Amino acid sequence: MTERQKIGAAWEHTTKETGKEYLSITVNIDVAAGSRLSMWPNGYKGDDPKKPDFILYLDPPKGVTKPADDDMPSF
Repeated sequence: MTERQKIGAAWEHTTKETGKEYLSITVNIDVAAGSRLSMWPNGYKGDDPKKPDFILYLDPPKGVTKPADDDMPSF
C-alpha cells in the first residue's frame, strides 16, 4: 500500500454536563498496533451535522514504496 486508505471518521461533540469538547471516532477496519494514522478536516461536510467533521486515514509505513515492475522476482 503506497497511498493512505480512508478507514473511518470523527465527529466533534460537547458534553452537556461540563461543556467539554471531545471527538467520537468510528474505525471501519481492524488496525494493527503501531499503525500510522492521520485525521483531516472533512472538506465536504457543509452544514450537514450527520456528515463527519474529520476523516481518518491509515497511512503507509515510512519508507515503504510500491516496487517497480523490474524489482519483482520472476518465477
